[in-house]
Amino acid sequence: MRRSWGPNFPRYMARNVLTTERLLEAAGRAGGTRFVYASSSSVYGSDPGWPVGEDHRRAPASPYALSKLAAE
Repeated sequence: MRRSWGPNFPRYMARNVLTTERLLEAAGRAGGTRFVYASSSSVYGSDPGWPVGEDHRRAPASPYALSKLAAE
């Protein structure tokens, strides 16, 4: 996640957000009814306490985590 700071941020956005959007579009064209997205626990922050449910407060602490949350 440290590498996501600075000049690498556009790469993380492209790989996590834009690629997810392309996959969703392709699934829609193929007639898919389900799409399983594997996000990251980093969207919940550095120490959210465990276990964490899907309704837990999001607190991304890095550009990587932010890009994963944006893709969600």
